[in-house]
Amino acid sequence: MPNPDVYDGSDNDKLRDAYSLLEAATKYEAVRAVEFAKQVITTVALVVCPLRLYFIASQYNWGDLMKQAACRAVYEMSSAAYRRLLVYRQKCRDLILAHYTKSTPGAPPGTVDVAAPTRAMYWSKKGWLSEPNHYDLWMAMHIQMNENVSTGRSKPRQADAIVPALLELAA
Repeated sequence: MPNPDVYDGSDNDKLRDAYSLLEAATKYEAVRAVEFAKQVITTVALVVCPLRLYFIASQYNWGDLMKQAACRAVYEMSSAAYRRLLVYRQKCRDLILAHYTKSTPGAPPGTVDVAAPTRAMYWSKKGWLSEPNHYDLWMAMHIQMNENVSTGRSKPRQADAIVPALLELAA
């Protein structure tokens, strides 16, 4: 059986569809579908968005593609643009750490753990997304923090109070 044609839609649509296929094929261990999705992602992303390909290849431990994508991304993306991305990432994490602090177990309700970090590391070896559903949780927190800041409601809140509600939203 031949592979399906992937000619319709924009490059972004093709990448989104191929990535969705890759996630499902990986989950169900469909080797041929994983190879097909990898081929489509590589063909489209290597030229159009090598940094995106680098991140996908990194997530799936595709060392050969990581090197190719990194080489292209280094020459196609300015260091200023990359630094802005890292600074934005750090600011988002700082907001979460500063406003959604975790209370110490056994402490009276409403107390904040002063030992909790309030600044995210600029460079980190590990992402905050160790489980597939963590993205939904962090995105919900990110959106709520942006709304709070834009409306002037940026006082610290207890993570214990907000996390259960966000987990329900992410489910």
